[in-house]
Amino acid sequence: MLDKLQGRNGTGEFALRSMKNLDFVVNAQAGADVHPVTQTVGALLGIIVFPWERNALLAVKKKRLAVAAAEGWPAWKMTGPLVDADKIKALGNLIEQVRHSVAHGKVTFDSDSKELEKVTVTFESYTRDGNTMKWRGVIRADQLASFCRKFSACVADYVA
Repeated sequence: MLDKLQGRNGTGEFALRSMKNLDFVVNAQAGADVHPVTQTVGALLGIIVFPWERNALLAVKKKRLAVAAAEGWPAWKMTGPLVDADKIKALGNLIEQVRHSVAHGKVTFDSDSKELEKVTVTFESYTRDGNTMKWRGVIRADQLASFCRKFSACVADYVA
């Protein structure tokens, strides 16, 4: 499998290992000093943000959000001028905003709970001057983990 995913240093392999780490932390023994929500966002970076920078996901980014929703992908609650202007139609549009949010430190959590279903994660993207919010995406951490799994599976299907 490593050959198809560009070896150990390939973005596909990095994404697969990120998913394994997420599954391990989510299933960790009670009392372990790990935080599943932190690992979920880390998996997002490994599965979506890091490979995206390396252009590993060209086909996946074209998947329409409506198609993804019909296939059982978790839906993000999105607001803002880009949503109002109907500019967030495909996974590529969504991921672009998530990347901006992460790169500029605009990710917040409504709780420090270690139970994924009890934490809502908010991503925000702003104009270049940083004064005007252009997109906000909200998703529960358990749904974010599911989104990561779906995205990872979609990439694996494309690469395989």
